[in-house]
Amino acid sequence: MLHLFALDVAEPNRDRGIGSQLIAFVEAEARRRSLFGVYLEVAVTNSNARRLYERVGYKQDGVPFQNSWNYHREDGSVEERVEEMVRLLKRF
Repeated sequence: MLHLFALDVAEPNRDRGIGSQLIAFVEAEARRRSLFGVYLEVAVTNSNARRLYERVGYKQDGVPFQNSWNYHREDGSVEERVEEMVRLLKRF
């Protein structure tokens, strides 16, 4: 299974199908590698991303969990963020 990590489309470019195209590319690469699916983690509060993933066939796997990650600011500083996440997966 391939892990889709850190997909983000800049705000001015959203709602143009770019996210769907990027996901399709990742899925094609997973199939090319003979993998049986793709999984990702998304913040419970990120409803727009969850809608996109669910629309293209991703399903929740398990219960929400806490995860931390480093946010890199434009000024070069780093902030640790902790969020409640959910794992979504799509099997081929």
